[in-house]
Amino acid sequence: MNSVEIRATQRAAIAGIASWFSRGAAAIADAYVLASFGAIAVWLTAWLLLFPNIYGWLTDDIYQFRRVLMYETGGSNLFDIPWFHAYDWFVAALPWYFHWSIPSYAIPQAWDNTGHFRAFILYTIVLHAVILAMTAWLLRVLCANKAVAFAALAFFMTSPTFVFYSDLLDSRYMGLLAGLPALVILLKGYRTVDRSQPLYRSIFFFLLPGFLIGLGQSIHYTLTYFAGPISLVYWCYVLRGNFRSRAVWANAGYFVLGVALWFVPVQLLSLQYHPFAGSMLGIMFGQVSALRSPYDKLSDWATWLHFFLEDMGLPMMLLVAAGAVIAFRDRWRPTYISAFHARLLFWACAIAVAYVLITPSIAFYRQLSLYQIFFMLFAAIAIEVATQRLARFNAALRAGAFCLVCILAAWVPSIARMPEVFAASAGLGRAVNAAHAATRNRGRVYFIEFYDNNLDPRSLISRADLQRLKPGDVIVTDFPTLFFVKYPDLFALFHDTAPIASFPTEWCTIENWVEERTYWNFRRYQDEPESCNARVYSVAALRQSASGKPLAVAAVRSDSTMGPAFGTSWVLARRSPAVPMDMSKCCNAVPAVNDLWASAGNTRKHWLEIDFSRPVKLHAVTIVPANYFSPPGWDTVGRPQTVALYGIGSRRKSTVLWRSGDLRDRAIFTATFKPARLSGIRLDIEQPPPDDQRHAIMFDQRLSPSPVSGIEYIRFEGYSADSNNGGF
Repeated sequence: MNSVEIRATQRAAIAGIASWFSRGAAAIADAYVLASFGAIAVWLTAWLLLFPNIYGWLTDDIYQFRRVLMYETGGSNLFDIPWFHAYDWFVAALPWYFHWSIPSYAIPQAWDNTGHFRAFILYTIVLHAVILAMTAWLLRVLCANKAVAFAALAFFMTSPTFVFYSDLLDSRYMGLLAGLPALVILLKGYRTVDRSQPLYRSIFFFLLPGFLIGLGQSIHYTLTYFAGPISLVYWCYVLRGNFRSRAVWANAGYFVLGVALWFVPVQLLSLQYHPFAGSMLGIMFGQVSALRSPYDKLSDWATWLHFFLEDMGLPMMLLVAAGAVIAFRDRWRPTYISAFHARLLFWACAIAVAYVLITPSIAFYRQLSLYQIFFMLFAAIAIEVATQRLARFNAALRAGAFCLVCILAAWVPSIARMPEVFAASAGLGRAVNAAHAATRNRGRVYFIEFYDNNLDPRSLISRADLQRLKPGDVIVTDFPTLFFVKYPDLFALFHDTAPIASFPTEWCTIENWVEERTYWNFRRYQDEPESCNARVYSVAALRQSASGKPLAVAAVRSDSTMGPAFGTSWVLARRSPAVPMDMSKCCNAVPAVNDLWASAGNTRKHWLEIDFSRPVKLHAVTIVPANYFSPPGWDTVGRPQTVALYGIGSRRKSTVLWRSGDLRDRAIFTATFKPARLSGIRLDIEQPPPDDQRHAIMFDQRLSPSPVSGIEYIRFEGYSADSNNGGF
């Protein structure tokens, strides 16, 4: 090459670079790009402002974090992983390698590594901002109308489900880090998929997306439910009109090869450390074969529909359905979305929804959560089309159309519930910060959490742990369900003691319990704050509440008992199970947590009487009905429907003190009344009717024509009816 040719090549390269920079500058100046990144910046800023109170999710996240700690300390290596390989190899690499940490108070499970754990959480939030930027890119590829694409992005970023997962290490959206670029590249390659082209183009447009989809699935398996139907519809459309084309088959082969280039090496590595059943594919096959549901299909569909209604709202669901039909019908479809893109989205969503309808398992709303990107695009299309058509008539209707859009947007649950989920993500952190502020260096902070295997001195798992605390200490509770199962008397005590502070957490958001029928229909912050909120208690206040006058009980009677093991005296007994408990055997196999009164099942109505040795003045009675676990063979819900409390006065005269008609959804309740001098109390209990299908489905239990009543503990405020086990 002579000097003239060299200079010509240099000029062409410089011109190409200048053109690339000019296109990039034009894209940056694009109104859609500016608006999208502005909205994402506001979203990320909201998280950063909230981050001082973000302390993470102590369920799946902590297991993900513990695995990282094993790699850091040399307790394991990156190849010894049967699942989520790509997360540990790629996503977690930066905070792991540099051991990022943020000043923090210690919390259970993480303890002295809490700062490192919270650095992972902050990193995860930033990655979700990256996912939003990728979503904006995808929406612009799918939709030429910038306003519609931006509306879809705004709906998606404020989705309560997306917000719920944005700070979780085990986020179901994490696979989109690889899946969204794969989809964009695949869509851009559609224009040349049926043509012979240079090898590098086939590798970029088809092999690379296949590889990225395999990588994204390995970051989080939920991407399979998103990318699988899209890939299937994409190649079906391509092959339908080009079945005999060698170029099409070659490009399809490149795509499959790209997927295999990830899966085959990873599976072989997995087999080096695990038998097939414990390898990556073995676990996948095992999960699929284990998917079974005890429910009939009609109730599955009803539950699935309820999930969407809770999270998206009826207006949004109607907009999604309308937008899907508009996009699918050629004569209605706006010009800003192509026929191919509209059909690709429509059939991919249809296949994903069909999976929910025909699968033998319970509805997997979480697996469909990634499809909210498409759902929100359909909703934005419906709003735009409705606005345009209404605006054609006159200017007044144009204003009316704008108001209609605002009203519809206001009814979308993301507007109402997104702040609720944001606040819930900070619940534990607010409680931790409030607890340390409350001690004022006069005591220490301790925790009651769900897990029963944490033997750290700062974690309370037994009655003895509580007894050793000092009056200046404070206690933080974070979904202490198992603790209250072991100690229903302490459940009543905490219920009757005002906390220093109480903050809603993710435990009782719809997004957490969306697949758990035993919880989603009734657990709300205001109903069960002892379980749903992160609460801060003063040890001194708890002891003052527990130091009641001795209450001598002459007799406890009932209409019936299930047997000697479930006698009436258990309603005043204090449990003392061995700790820590073996969760694999909890709880029906552990007699210590089956200490409760259970009636016989011969009628829906039952009664329980407690006679005092001498008259006492009462104003409140707290009742813990049969709650989380049932005695062996007990196939009905133990919570009552109606309870009437009678006070027994002189000469055995009974007076109604309190009555409530719907207690099925209450894990604990207090009957308050005017102070009265009583010789005893009587409870008249009525169980739910056997045809209460909603309740039966919710609790995953078969109905019996003879429901059983059950009470675990009764507490008389201001008195101590039992002093065994040393009290509190």
